[in-house]
Amino acid sequence: MPRDAIDNHAFLAQGKLTMPVLAIGGDKSYEESLATEIKFVATDVTPLLIPDPGHWLMEEQPAETVAAIEQYIEKKQVVFHAAMESLSATAVDTSAQ
Repeated sequence: MPRDAIDNHAFLAQGKLTMPVLAIGGDKSYEESLATEIKFVATDVTPLLIPDPGHWLMEEQPAETVAAIEQYIEKKQVVFHAAMESLSATAVDTSAQ
């Protein structure tokens, strides 16, 4: 078995990635198949399809690709901040008792 395969099996034995992962594909190339592949190693995968480009998203659709990444990050930040506020409120309620 090739060394990469051995390393990948050892990595997967530790469990899947739990961090958010954005899987971007162009509709003329990878489409959403990248997200399917990444789901083998990650639990929180968001597929994103950019219309018109092939394999080279940043060269073929740079504005659309950057905008999509920014929207994804903003959405994740909102979710993160809401979770942190909820945790903070819980901590305050617990300490008041």
